Amino acid sequence: MTSKSRTAQEDLAELEKQRAPFDQQLGEAAKFVGVDLATIGRCTQGVIKGGEKLRIAIYHGREEWLLKWLLKRLHASADVKPRNTPSSWRLLCYLLKVLPLSTGARALIEKKFMSILKQTLEEVRTSPREVDMLDAVSASGSGSEEEKKQRKPSKKRKHTGELVGSSSCQNDDLPDLIGAISSVMDVIIASTKSTASTSEEGTNSSFSAEYMKTVIRTAAEEAAVVLGSWISLCQSALEIGDPDTENLQSWIAPFIEIWNSHTAEAEETSLILFSRHCTPPILSLLRAVKDRKFSKFDWAPQLEQLISRNIMNPAKAAKWVNPDSDLLSRLTKLSVLQDTANTSQLFEVAIRSIQPHGSRRRRPNDDTWLQTVFKALKDAMPAQNAASNRKAIGALLQCAIDHKLGLDLADLQIMTSEYALPEGRDSWDLLATIIKLDANVFLIPNEERDLLKELLDRITKTSIEDSWTLLSDQVVSEVLVPLMGDFAKARDLPGFLRHWLAQLIEFDRLRKEARRFDMGFGAWEDDALQSQLSKLLEPSLTLQQITQILDWLLFEVTEHPDAVCILLEAIAGSIHHEEVVDTIGLRLYRIMFDNGVSDKLDDRYKWRSWRILSRSLDWLMTPDVSELAKLWGQVPRVKPFKSLLSKGLSNVIGNASPLEKLEVVRFLCAAWNSAGKDSPMEASCKPFALNVLRQLAQEMKWRTGELKGGEDLGSEVCGSTHNALEPGLGWTTWSLAKSVFVDYPKILELGLELDRKLFKDMLQNVFWIASASIPENSVASIDWLRLNPKAYPDLWMTILHSENVLNSEPLIEILIDTMLQNQTNISNPIIRSSGTNAFAVKSLLQVPVSLVQNKKTRERIFRSWLPTGDSAADDSQGLSYKSTALDPAVLSLKIKFMQRPVLYEGMNFKELVHLADTLAHAEIPRRQVNLALLKEVTRLTFVFVHTNIDQPPQKAYISDAFKQIRKKVEKASEKNKYRLNYALIMIFGAAFSILQTKATALDDLNVITKDDLDSITGTFKSGLLQQLKEFLHRTRKEKSTKRQTSQLTEHLTILSIMDALGALGVDPSKVAELGDDTKAFCSRVQDTELHIGKRLETFLAVHGSNIIEEELLEGDVSTVNGRQSITQKVLASMNSKDKLDKLKLLDSIFGLGLVGLSRLDKLLAARQVIISMEDTRKAAEEEENEDNKKEDGVGLDLSEAYSILCSTLWKASGVRQFCVISETLELMLKTKGRSLTQFNIDTTLGSITILCSRNSPPLRATRSGTIYLHLCRLLQSVLTHHRLKLQGHFHLVVQVIQSLLRLLFTPLPHSTSNALKHFGSPPSWLSSPKHQLNGKHAAAFARLVTLICDPSVSSVRGSQHNNLTSATDKAKRMAGQHMQFVLTIYIKLQLEMRMLPEIREKMVPGLYAIFDTTTPELRRAINDALDASGRAVFATLYRDYARFGKWKGN
Repeated sequence: MTSKSRTAQEDLAELEKQRAPFDQQLGEAAKFVGVDLATIGRCTQGVIKGGEKLRIAIYHGREEWLLKWLLKRLHASADVKPRNTPSSWRLLCYLLKVLPLSTGARALIEKKFMSILKQTLEEVRTSPREVDMLDAVSASGSGSEEEKKQRKPSKKRKHTGELVGSSSCQNDDLPDLIGAISSVMDVIIASTKSTASTSEEGTNSSFSAEYMKTVIRTAAEEAAVVLGSWISLCQSALEIGDPDTENLQSWIAPFIEIWNSHTAEAEETSLILFSRHCTPPILSLLRAVKDRKFSKFDWAPQLEQLISRNIMNPAKAAKWVNPDSDLLSRLTKLSVLQDTANTSQLFEVAIRSIQPHGSRRRRPNDDTWLQTVFKALKDAMPAQNAASNRKAIGALLQCAIDHKLGLDLADLQIMTSEYALPEGRDSWDLLATIIKLDANVFLIPNEERDLLKELLDRITKTSIEDSWTLLSDQVVSEVLVPLMGDFAKARDLPGFLRHWLAQLIEFDRLRKEARRFDMGFGAWEDDALQSQLSKLLEPSLTLQQITQILDWLLFEVTEHPDAVCILLEAIAGSIHHEEVVDTIGLRLYRIMFDNGVSDKLDDRYKWRSWRILSRSLDWLMTPDVSELAKLWGQVPRVKPFKSLLSKGLSNVIGNASPLEKLEVVRFLCAAWNSAGKDSPMEASCKPFALNVLRQLAQEMKWRTGELKGGEDLGSEVCGSTHNALEPGLGWTTWSLAKSVFVDYPKILELGLELDRKLFKDMLQNVFWIASASIPENSVASIDWLRLNPKAYPDLWMTILHSENVLNSEPLIEILIDTMLQNQTNISNPIIRSSGTNAFAVKSLLQVPVSLVQNKKTRERIFRSWLPTGDSAADDSQGLSYKSTALDPAVLSLKIKFMQRPVLYEGMNFKELVHLADTLAHAEIPRRQVNLALLKEVTRLTFVFVHTNIDQPPQKAYISDAFKQIRKKVEKASEKNKYRLNYALIMIFGAAFSILQTKATALDDLNVITKDDLDSITGTFKSGLLQQLKEFLHRTRKEKSTKRQTSQLTEHLTILSIMDALGALGVDPSKVAELGDDTKAFCSRVQDTELHIGKRLETFLAVHGSNIIEEELLEGDVSTVNGRQSITQKVLASMNSKDKLDKLKLLDSIFGLGLVGLSRLDKLLAARQVIISMEDTRKAAEEEENEDNKKEDGVGLDLSEAYSILCSTLWKASGVRQFCVISETLELMLKTKGRSLTQFNIDTTLGSITILCSRNSPPLRATRSGTIYLHLCRLLQSVLTHHRLKLQGHFHLVVQVIQSLLRLLFTPLPHSTSNALKHFGSPPSWLSSPKHQLNGKHAAAFARLVTLICDPSVSSVRGSQHNNLTSATDKAKRMAGQHMQFVLTIYIKLQLEMRMLPEIREKMVPGLYAIFDTTTPELRRAINDALDASGRAVFATLYRDYARFGKWKGN
């Protein structure tokens, strides 16, 4: 070793003398200590191969010499190559690891390591790539001239003439260099941590650690430069490429330690240095991290902590001591000048630096401080960068919104004037953010500037401009609609309506001045405003206020009828409550149409007057409707009915605008919908309503032809808000159809009085367009259908769910006839294709079977999608057996209507045979789905024909089916080359299974003799066994020949054989003979989605042996087939076992230490064993002989098994395990009640309580809803089936109910610890704010409360109950005594926590059920036990109960 080292040292000296490349010198230097650079690199990175290990130096003279040589080369300022070479730093890391700590520290101090580090980082940072980045920042115009000079790279040259920076590392090497430097710093920083050990030199480690701390202790400026440069380089390295290292998370920690260890200086001086050198790169990296540019690590907490400790917290402390301190401005100004986007990062750090105090998010002085931070950041923005300033201000405000921080109103108003509403420019994004933060900026007047009026005026002026079409959605939905909501919150909705009217008047004036008569709708005409008003009007205004608004509109209508018309339209769509309806009545009609006001309406607004009527008819009471009908029939005619009469009946309203035509139709549909039978409104409206249907039929005929010809029908999207006075024909016709089919389907009943052909043609055309719209049928060349793929399909599907349509049998028949006439698209003029009409199948699947009363209609459905003749080829309509056999939807339709089957004329078994042959010869994906559906069709058919087996048609069908089956089976048994295909095997197996169950009846009626049936069944099973044996015998060589079928066909045949043999029964000995062949086949077969190998193994285990070992009960529970396999094996193993053997098997499944309960397959097996056991109560003899049974090895019964499962429930490690155990317990509560004891019931209640507490197992939060519903169902089973066992234990029920109730509430962000301690913290599976409970879970809880307070008779009546005493009344009285505590806790939770509105709504039935059990005395006691806030909530609840929930008799 000595000779090798000496040689290496001599070679190294020679290389230095010859000025050889540094990489070559470094390699020889590594050899001097007996290693190579590759080994050093692996050791420093933690990647050590076999045989390699880090050798700690005992005699470390060579290592010390090499360390000094390396540091000398690194310190040489003239040569940058050593500092920019990653191997240099890895060698340094290696030497520091193998040398004693004090030796390494001494060398680092002597060679001024921190200066080397600083110089290295500065040189790398000014590499060409970094210079380009700095130039880009300079070009952006931010930053002072002095800073630009500081960023300018040095032009100093070496003696060779090249630039100093030109030898810096290449871009691709930067991540490698950063990783190498990081490894050195990790070693150094780790050495500064003292331990209790003693080094080999005899020095205490704490002394050595202090020695090493001297290495990194440097001046504040140098420490700041090092930290800032390092963070900048880290970001550059990450942007070049994602470094493949496991230590990314710890890259910046050592350099933070360097900054924290800098020498003591004036505090403000060090902070200024930090803000100058560190803050800009930190903020840049922080923004990149939060934008998810780097996903392998999360540096945000460390970076935010740096900013907080060195910027925000010192500035806050200085402001606290001296209110005039400007330290914050001095620390943040440079970062803001460089990039105004930094303001939001700084502001968020300032907010997050504040710790919450109790229930308050922040203290008042904290809010004052944050206001100061906001103002300082805003003031630091350069005035010349208006666009970037607006964006930065928006980010600041959004940050305040996210953290629920209120800002000073005066500052917000000034900022709004300066940035959001400057002269000549609008910033709608910023305006929307300001309104979201604090709408009082506009609602509270400003002495200097009326911001609200200016905002509304700008919106109105913008509505006239050409750019409005691009801005309309943003301005209306993000500015106007929220502003209306804030007016309502401020209880000044009438004020907004006044502004609305004023702006409508101004808009109309500006529009006429600009002569824009045909422009689209402006902001104040948008439907979104009317939709928002419908949500706010009644909740926000009293009846008196609504009346006053109408009085005001009556006063304004004479002078401004157009503007008032829009407000009346909005109000008409906002009325719902009964008391408002009674008060208003026909006032809206009177305001609009009395005194000739409607005659003054501009053509732009006339259609809206009709909408006032149609919307009013949706809520008018019968007397008002009758009065309106009287006005309609009055002579002389009054407005607007006079115009209807003048246009005649041939055309509803003549040559009016499309929107007016549409609204007149909507009014007529609404009038017919509101008309009672034989009422005046019906008489007045009927001729016009009939004309509407005629007009719709004509329009649909035209649209179908235009779609066929590819004509342009407009570019509007159906279902969206229309924004034009002249919409396209496509949108107009769809809206007309929507009024009839969706809004007012009652008018369709009137279509039965039209000419039958006209009405059917209308439905036919609608159905054609709908069929051409769906993806399965659509033609890509029709633009309008591509733009509106759901328009007409949704219309058609809606009428199939309409009560008016479903209650009309003739209308249902016409709709079904329309669908059945279009089984293919051959007759559809739009697409003309012979394929199956998928939309017809989907539509028929939506029709309730119970409503199809006509037998002939059901026959047509069963005949549908089958060829008309005996041939299997396509008929004239393009139908063949493929139409059914290859379409799962058609097969599902047949299965659905088998709920009410019919044996139609010509129905025979041959159809099923043709379907099976068609499927077997088709090459389609997922054939197993079609096969399963075809089997079910066959099974249901045979079940039906066997219900009335003595009827001639049924006899004929069964006899013909048996003959065809026998012919096929005998042919297969006689001819070796002929084999039944998999589909025939499946349907024959289903047929034989039904025939076997009716064998005696068939023999008695001389339909099929028992001997013939047994003979053919035996032949069929023998042939299947032979066919299965042939498949299993095939070798790999045979599989490659042409005579073999496809692998999928082969597997389907095997599955069909197993299904048929399993249903018919098979000799175990014959199946056992196939054991070796089956194992060989399973070992070589490739596993597919059919899982053929595992299913064969299951078949062999179930049918090939009388004894199934416990090991065979295992399986894969992640697949359906795996779960079915477990079930089949368990059921087969139960056949020969008595109760004692079943209990032994259950005990063995649980296993020693209950290890089996941690496996899902064992749990499924245990559940099947429990299902198979009889529910018997223990006899006296059994209890006496319990000890003897335990001696025989049986220490388990169903009661104990239940207790074991119950105790495992609240220890479950996964959601699946929890669900299986919970469902098993629920099953036992329902079906094994006699075997369960009082202890089992109490244990169940205790387990639910534990699962609702913080002691719950750590189940996945994403399945919180599933867990809660399982707990509710478990308690529901107890209440329903074991109510009598709760007597004397009702306090446990109350405890469970309170625990479940608590989970429906969400703690406020800063709920006090006392509140959480009192009400309990939520369980771990409900800790995620993204996965909380909703209305569905509240409904389940309300059902539990209802079961307690209003139980069924069967649940509370015992076997020896006295019929003279009401058991339910007794149970209600008992519930009232205990459920008062649930009501009390609900009220307290309302005050301390948050509940979603949908949950509160679903809770109402449960609360009313509790009130039903209370007496006046009990309610007084509850009221006295509450504080003032609780009494207010209780009074509100009881008031609502008395009004809506209390039973008041007749």
